[in-house]
Amino acid sequence: MTEGFEHLQPLDLIGDRSVVIEIGPGYHPEQNMLERLENVDDLVSGKSLYVAIDDKSYNLEHVTHGVVTRMSLQDFASSDLHNGKAESIYIFNVFGEPFSSASDNGFHAEVFKGLGRKLQTGGRIIIGEHITPLRAAFLREDLQRFRNIGLEPRLVTGYRDMLRELRELGFSVHYRNAFLGQSEENIRYEGPKAGGFLLILTKI
Repeated sequence: MTEGFEHLQPLDLIGDRSVVIEIGPGYHPEQNMLERLENVDDLVSGKSLYVAIDDKSYNLEHVTHGVVTRMSLQDFASSDLHNGKAESIYIFNVFGEPFSSASDNGFHAEVFKGLGRKLQTGGRIIIGEHITPLRAAFLREDLQRFRNIGLEPRLVTGYRDMLRELRELGFSVHYRNAFLGQSEENIRYEGPKAGGFLLILTKI
């Protein structure tokens, strides 16, 4: 085990298998990716391994497959856990409005460098947020900064485009409707709440 972190299930379960990582699986059993995705046969059968990361133990209690580890996003990104093993990393409704912090314009360089090290070549970080950050344009302006650390970005906004993307990513009808319904509701607000986004970062 990595010193200082609580692995609630043994890391030697992983072996040479690739992993699918979720940062912040949420406190409700239906919120984690095993419930949100339509095809999880490889994860349930053990061909690939689901890994849940959260700094709150109650968000991990309902996870019944794979490995769960209690640690923060920042600590996980800076660790050597699962380096080069991840097919994908899901981060949904974790960043929120702080994603566009005034000091960093939303680009958390060290965090994304660390997450990039977890990915296999061609692996993806998939970020979804119900709420568009304060500087809605910052994502488009800062895309080159992701490329500079070896992550090719693709930003998806707007109801129809997000619906198509969620479908192609394999999310269930139930979750597509829930995500887009919440995003659409936020369009009613001014300022930072402007409808949500998806950001897909592919390791090149």
